[in-house]
Amino acid sequence: MRGGFRAPSRYGASMIDVFGDSTRDGDWASVRLLVDGDRIVEADAPGLERPLAGLTLLEAAAVGGETLAADALAKLLRLQGTQTIRWRFAS
Repeated sequence: MRGGFRAPSRYGASMIDVFGDSTRDGDWASVRLLVDGDRIVEADAPGLERPLAGLTLLEAAAVGGETLAADALAKLLRLQGTQTIRWRFAS
């Protein structure tokens, strides 16, 4: 996961720009999300069944699609969840 860009949020916290990718047999897919709290504000996620903007991270976890795109999203969400827990304990 790459990311860490923090823009001002309407809730006073920071928005986070996160990236996940997956590769298999020379094929590659990526997902980029701009997240405000637990809600996705913007998403660049080709290969998924539906747009992710407006969904919560939990709702996004249920979105299917092409295997590599879904894998990239799953990796991003797993790492994002871990990072969110760390930020909450650090606050």
